[in-house]
Amino acid sequence: MSGVDDVILSVSDLSKYFPVRKGFFRRVAGNVQAVEDVSFQVERGETLGLVGESGSGKTTLGRTLVRLIEPTRGEIVLSQLNKKPVELASLSARALKPIRADCQIIFQDPRASLNSRMSVGEIVAEPLHIHKVGTRRERMVRARELLELVGLNADDATRYPHEFSGGQRQRIGIARALSLNPKLIVCDEPVSALDVSVQAQVLNLLKGLQEELGLTYIFITHNLGVASYMCDRIMVMYLGRLVEIASADELYKRPLHPYTAALISSMPDVDEQGSGGREVLQGQIPDPADPPPGCRFHTRCKFAAGVCSTQIPQLRETAGSNTLVACHRAEELEL
Repeated sequence: MSGVDDVILSVSDLSKYFPVRKGFFRRVAGNVQAVEDVSFQVERGETLGLVGESGSGKTTLGRTLVRLIEPTRGEIVLSQLNKKPVELASLSARALKPIRADCQIIFQDPRASLNSRMSVGEIVAEPLHIHKVGTRRERMVRARELLELVGLNADDATRYPHEFSGGQRQRIGIARALSLNPKLIVCDEPVSALDVSVQAQVLNLLKGLQEELGLTYIFITHNLGVASYMCDRIMVMYLGRLVEIASADELYKRPLHPYTAALISSMPDVDEQGSGGREVLQGQIPDPADPPPGCRFHTRCKFAAGVCSTQIPQLRETAGSNTLVACHRAEELEL
């Protein structure tokens, strides 16, 4: 186990509910439980992956961590070198502003996340302007340096987002995220909107920047192949809850949760003839406004027993493994 000084972010019992309003008076009739009682830690310098099907709550969790979405309850503690740890979830907007320099996000869609009316230099320098860093000239010099750092030309600072390809626009988004020298970056599916031929270039760029600048990533993706390439540890999320946390190697060699095993089984294999032996998940993710009782995966799990529909399994360590798994039957299953 890592020491306390190695942990840069500690999340405890984090939840996010969205109210469901009905009727003429728009009264609250229920809640969409997008994230429910999530707890984990991120170590300095690592890439912690977050995987799961669409609708599992990955993006909501990522945006809640950086307070783009307000949490319903729970704690988000950021540890800063030579400073007292800060609990982000309870901070006011004013108190949170200086902390944002240490926590940045790279968005999924580079077209939608860049202001089409601003030049690329203005986009990259905008965080510096908001935090009142340097003069206007110094900010533009910094923007040009960042563009070169991510593989673009300094002269691109005078151009506009529509003049760039998707991969180039994502490099601009990465440059903007780096402008305040953050220590933690949430990467929200940063290559899913890009052509396959460009994805590897952006992934390699992110890896190189991490080594050069000492960055820590929370890497959100639905692509387990990308997760295996990028991540040191991986968290698996289903219907708002974490069901497994393990090192990337351990997760792929020996998944302990049936949902994780099904996700890995669904990965395409170019050497495989046909789809024999591949497990296909049946059914759809249940409605997060009305999740099933007990284990949320039991309605789609072929191994479900009586206890699975009545008791919520908690993340726990299993014997002989550092994997954390939320499954009542994890020890007895051969996945």
